[in-house]
Amino acid sequence: MKFSIAVATLLVTVLPAAAQNTYVQGHTRRDGVYVQPHYRTNPDRNPYNNYSTQGNTNPYTGQSGTRSPESVYESYRGNGSGGSNLYGNRRY
Repeated sequence: MKFSIAVATLLVTVLPAAAQNTYVQGHTRRDGVYVQPHYRTNPDRNPYNNYSTQGNTNPYTGQSGTRSPESVYESYRGNGSGGSNLYGNRRY
């Protein structure tokens, strides 16, 4: 009985955290820079739950986020020609 409770507790705490991450394979960008394989948060246009945002820590590297939520939000907005905003709504 204790084993099933321990397993259930583990599943409830570990699986949701793992479901929020995406593995990115190593690749070469257009500018020729190689990007190492890594994990990132799932793209959801929420600047407050990214590893790079201030107040957050990447659990895989231990690095603290350095970008302000406002700068992350601005990167989502892009240059104003189409795209989508923070909530995923198309801008026209």
